[in-house]
Amino acid sequence: MEPTRRLELEGAYNVRDIGGYETVDGHRTRWKTFLRSDGMHRLTARDQTTLLDYGLKTVVDLRRTDEVEEKPNVFEGSDRVAYVRHNLSGDDQASAPEPEEDLDTVHKTARNYSRNLDSQQAQYRETLATLASPGALPAIFQCTAGKDRTGRIAALILGNAGVPNETIVEDYGISGRYWYESYLATGSDVDAYSGVQTWQEFQGLASPPGAMRLVLQHLEDRYGGVRGYMKTIGLTDEQIESLRSAALE
Repeated sequence: MEPTRRLELEGAYNVRDIGGYETVDGHRTRWKTFLRSDGMHRLTARDQTTLLDYGLKTVVDLRRTDEVEEKPNVFEGSDRVAYVRHNLSGDDQASAPEPEEDLDTVHKTARNYSRNLDSQQAQYRETLATLASPGALPAIFQCTAGKDRTGRIAALILGNAGVPNETIVEDYGISGRYWYESYLATGSDVDAYSGVQTWQEFQGLASPPGAMRLVLQHLEDRYGGVRGYMKTIGLTDEQIESLRSAALE
């Protein structure tokens, strides 16, 4: 199969390869190595074959316990790929009330992402360590919409590889376009997005690019950047370099 940014599957809308992005030093990220995905519970037999033919070796499920129990990943229990779960949000955080703050969507999203990166460091360490393990790649990491938890992991991988911040921001924002198709097809989150007429409007509410820009600034200000964050959470230099070299052609 030739690499392509979005994989056209029947049972998922936001499965994307993060290869082909230019880095600040003139390299490019490697195709068919890191894939990001929305929910994988509806993947058909043909979809599964497509991913296996793409070279898939590891599935990393980033969802909460209730999400996994309600909509199991089709590869859970597979003898063809390794299935690993790292609960990136934590079950307790799912029910925690949001503090009362008058924030727009961009700043609220950025605040929530930044807090998650700060508070769930062990989960990020284990997720990235899994992806850095020998023989783990190609790998796909997934959440529900393929934009929030998945978007943060993608940002860390791309940032570590030297992809410019604006490219990372654009990659994050693409989810708005493809998750809008899911919204139209399945009617999910109808109340949250009532009145939305275009994917651009949907993006502004579901995956506003400005939010990721602020998150990357948070990582720079607090940790000295993506690599500084990776070291802070406990990844070894060898693991960090393994992720970097694997992500580059």
